[in-house]
Amino acid sequence: MAYKLDGKTLIMDRSFTHNEIQYPRNWLQLSSEEEKDAIGVTWEADPVRADDRYYWNGEIDNPKAMVNTPVRLVTKGLKSTKIAEVKAECDRLETAIAACTDVEGLIDVMQGASWTTL
Repeated sequence: MAYKLDGKTLIMDRSFTHNEIQYPRNWLQLSSEEEKDAIGVTWEADPVRADDRYYWNGEIDNPKAMVNTPVRLVTKGLKSTKIAEVKAECDRLETAIAACTDVEGLIDVMQGASWTTL
């Protein structure tokens, strides 16, 4: 979040000059909103950060390779069953994700995922 004047960011506790008038370092803290408005100082909020669970600039070559659990199942039957469940859920998610046309659709798919299986 920052104050802006003529497209430039004003730094708190630092003096600045505008229209050949030198303003002291504490002017932004002590001035009223009306005084700031009078010379053209505006408040610019920080941009809202996108949800990192759904926005990412990386590449995934094989999303199924990311599903790997350190839990070792004791018997072959349990392990085989768990692997089949995880593969089925991953296949379902992969199909649903591929069909998404927007981020809201992706959010719906991810919120409906069976995370207990994964």
